[in-house]
Amino acid sequence: MFWVGVRYRGIALPDIMKVMRLWLDQRRLQPKTFEYVISGSGTLVRLQFTQEVEAAEFAQAFAGFVSCERPSEYREGVHVDETSTDTARQAGSGT
Repeated sequence: MFWVGVRYRGIALPDIMKVMRLWLDQRRLQPKTFEYVISGSGTLVRLQFTQEVEAAEFAQAFAGFVSCERPSEYREGVHVDETSTDTARQAGSGT
């Protein structure tokens, strides 16, 4: 499995998700996992793909990064504390 992490700041989550869902639907791609974490420092969106090429394409399209492990809350000076933030997970949903 291949994870993609994308970090946003100053963009509303519904706007991010709408664009990502449209991109995925146009390519008929369905990530195994689609989750997000919101904190005061921004939003971390994490998707898990079964194919490396799909993960790489998504990461390139959304200025994200690919990892074999679930992206951490720590990266480039950004910390998201999942124990005190809203977290939603949507595995395989059409959202």
